[in-house]
This record gives sequence, structure tokens and C-alpha cells, in this order.
Amino acid sequence: MLTALCRTMPATHIHIVSLASDGESRHAKVLINLCYRYQLSPNSPIYEHLSGLELRDLYVREDDLTADKDGKHVFKRCRNPFLSVLKSILVHGVCITSSQLCLHLLDSGKSPEHVNSVLNPSDKHDILLAFCLLKDMWTLPAANPLSHPASYIATREAICTYGEMCYHLIFPYICTNLSLDEQLEHLSAGVHLAVALFADQKVRTDFLGIVLIVNIILMVKNVYFCVAKAKADLPNEPFFIILLGTDSLESLFGILCTMVGNDANLDVLQLGLCVTNTTEVATILAMHPEWGKGPRRLHLPHVDCEARTLPDNADHIGPSSFYPD
Repeated sequence: MLTALCRTMPATHIHIVSLASDGESRHAKVLINLCYRYQLSPNSPIYEHLSGLELRDLYVREDDLTADKDGKHVFKRCRNPFLSVLKSILVHGVCITSSQLCLHLLDSGKSPEHVNSVLNPSDKHDILLAFCLLKDMWTLPAANPLSHPASYIATREAICTYGEMCYHLIFPYICTNLSLDEQLEHLSAGVHLAVALFADQKVRTDFLGIVLIVNIILMVKNVYFCVAKAKADLPNEPFFIILLGTDSLESLFGILCTMVGNDANLDVLQLGLCVTNTTEVATILAMHPEWGKGPRRLHLPHVDCEARTLPDNADHIGPSSFYPD
């Protein structure tokens, strides 16, 4: 199917730049087989934009196609290690457990109700809860060395380090004041910090699972490649990283389910007819965002450079919320 789509590109004037997945582990092997075939050719129009990046993975498909992992699913999985008393992560040799994180959040002034909500193990798919917990981690103040033992201080520093990694990965998607250069800098810092913590003292999967680490790498790599492709194809047009991933597709299928319900016997013809109507509905809602609430579990607030939440309705975060760059 992908080959057939690529053959139609000259006629449709559509350039397929990436293959996105929501993070499902079973998709990973397929994406790797499809998109890790060759080193980027020096003759590629995007080579000049990427060749100078040190430590950059330049493996692509023969048509420069790259794999992508949806950012919001990555963010949710960054929260999941803290939702079970049986799990923990190692950061700089310090073990962070759910109970320790709970203690530090309470000591920083968070209410028990808030802490119980963001650490609720029964809701692993709410992106807003994931954002709230990770933000709590990267905004934790330093512990007072005069009133706490060394082990407590080391745990606080480890939590803040993990939070800093998440901050760099999430902030480009929610801060409306960042330029594209600043977004790329944040993502680069986040993925380098993730790999460094993964390799530190050879903790590897005791830090984060290999699937999540690979997903982070693929997500950031694809952003860089897509920016390079946009510079080559449409050098004078703005680029918005929030359009990458599977968010738009999930929203489309959310509309589809409200139209036909969860019909397990939906055939290909019915799906094609319904998706056509769904696309029309999505276009109308894009023109009038105040008419639709959007998928609740995909909501993220948008903030300014000081991490202050902006008063606009977070349900409608999109390219219009960002400064074009």
C-alpha cells in the first residue's frame, strides 16, 4: 500500500514524509523494517540540513521516509513508571518509587487530593494527568540541605533531573512563544538527556524501558527530518511540530465513532463512506473550533515561556495558537 501511495505522489502532489504510530510495541518492528534501510544519501535535498548534526541517526527508507511516534503517547508513558508500587526508575544511581515521589510532592506543598489524582493508577491514558505529574516533577524546588538527610536530597535531585528531561520533550508542544529553533533545541536536549540517563552507570532498562527510549529517539529524529523536508519543499512556509504524530487521525476516528458507534462489523466500503463524511465534519470543526470539544484525553494546556497557562481554551490548541516560524 505504501509503495502504491508513493507511485501516486507526482499526480496528487502529496509528499509522504513519515509513518506515525501511537507507540504500540507491535508496530515498532514493522516501522524499523520499513524506515531503517539506508543511510541518508548525500544527493538527498535534505542532506545539507542534517549532515552537520553530530550523533544524529540518518537511517531512512529509500525515499527518505522516517518513522514517527506520537508525542502524547510518549508523554503518557513517561508517567506510567510511577503508577505502580511495584515499579521504579533509577536516575544517577538513585531509585525513585511511587511512594517517594508522593512524599516529595506532598512536602513541596501539593494537596493530597492533587497527588492522588496525578498518581491514579486506574487512568493511564489521560494526557492532562500525565502533564500535571511531569510538570510537578520539573517544578519541584531544591531540598534544604539543613533540614533533610543526604538520601532525601539525592532523591529530590533525581526527581528533578527526570522532570527536566520530560520538560524538554513536552515544552515545545505546549509553549506558544517558542520559535522553531527553540523547539528543536528543547527536543535535542530532551533526547540527549534521556540517552545519557539510560547509559549512565549502565542502568539501561532500570531507568526506562527500551521501547520508550526508542520511541523518544524516533519522535525527535522525525521532527528534525520533517523540518528539513519542509525547508526543502516549502522553504517560505511555516512549520508546526504539533501536526506530526497520530493526533489528527485519532481525532478523526473519534468523530467516526460518534457517527456510527463502535461497529465491530464495519466493512471497508462502509469505513470509506464514513471516513469521507468524517473528513467533512473535521474540516467544519477546524473552521469553527468553538463548535467541538475535541477528544478529552488528548487535551494539553498551552503555556507561555514562563510556563504560565494561557487563558485560551486548551481544547483548541493547534497551529493557530503558535507563532509561525
